This record gives sequence, C-alpha cells and structure tokens, in this order.
Amino acid sequence: MAYVEQSAATLPLRPQDEVECRRCDVHCDKVVHPSACIAKACPFLYAYEAHGHRYVGCLQKVYAVEIDLDKLEAA
Repeated sequence: MAYVEQSAATLPLRPQDEVECRRCDVHCDKVVHPSACIAKACPFLYAYEAHGHRYVGCLQKVYAVEIDLDKLEAA
C-alpha cells in the first residue's frame, strides 16, 4: 500500500466561510463587500462615468479596482 503524505496546507472545505488565510502571502484583515459600502453610504466611496457606464471605487483601496455599478447591482 502506497503512503501518501498530506501537506499541512490542505484546502478548506468551504473557503468562502474563512476570513483569514495563512496559506498564501496575502493577509486580509476583513472582508468588505462593495454593496455594503453603497448601502451604508460610505464617505470613502466614489463614482464616475466613462464609456457609458458608472464605476465605483474606494478611496481607502479596500478593493483596489473600480467596479461597474450595473454589474454590481445585478450580482
């Protein structure tokens, strides 16, 4: 019978339930959903229009990219 060694860094069964992970070089202090920023009228939220779409972003760079508002609302 072959022996297969399991590594200590096995994947979790439900990674979406974890808010902290030490399996990579990224450390997340918390998970922030952009829709929550909109719902709470966060003062760091900004928006602009380009190419016929409205994009939103975070001045604090909680999420580093601007997000298409129509696609965010659809999700």
